Formats: sequence, structure tokens, C-alpha cells
Amino acid sequence: MLLRSLRAHPENAAAAQTGAHGHSFWQGFATQAANPNLLVYFTAILPQFVDPSGPLGTQIAILAVSSFAIELAVLSGYSALSQRAGRFAAPHSRLLLERFAGALLIAAGAGLAAIGRE
Repeated sequence: MLLRSLRAHPENAAAAQTGAHGHSFWQGFATQAANPNLLVYFTAILPQFVDPSGPLGTQIAILAVSSFAIELAVLSGYSALSQRAGRFAAPHSRLLLERFAGALLIAAGAGLAAIGRE
């Protein structure tokens, strides 16, 4: 990270800005679908809101659709906020952040090496 931040790559930044939006959507979808919290929610928490005497399929469908709509709204808000923050902070802050993170990784490695010697 430290060495990469010292080299200027304006063509990579332009390519990243014009990336395929569909790829990002499917990458986010796969990440969220593989989230173990989703499994816990739908198997442990969601059934508490289902009335066993009523039509189960309809209740589960309503809960699933409302859960999906709420999560879509929240994650879309996060996405819009992070996109605006990225436009505001990039590219000057990115270089500073990469240099700082690279220095921290070097310091962590040195700290681990010092601990291993004792």
C-alpha cells in the first residue's frame, strides 16, 4: 500500500470510475446472500412474528418482502452516502489513507516480529 501510493495511476482511477454498475450490484448481492446473519434472522427471529393459526405462506411472504424493502432502502442510503463521501474525499485523501495504512501495517509487522523474539 505504501509503495503503490507513491506511484500515480490516473488511468486506473478513471477506469474505476467508469466500472460496470451491474457487476457491483451482483457482487453486493452475493456478499449479502452469503451473510450468516441473514440465516440467523430468518431461522431464529423471523418465526417469532408468525401466527401459527394463520396462513403461513402469506405471513412469511409479507415479512420477507418487508424485510427486503427495508434492507434495500437502508443499504441504498449507505451506498449513496459512501459514493458522495468518496467523491468528496478522492483522490487526495485516498493517497494519504493508503500511505497511513501502509505505515500502520509495517508498524504492526514490526511489533509482531518484536513480540516473537521475546
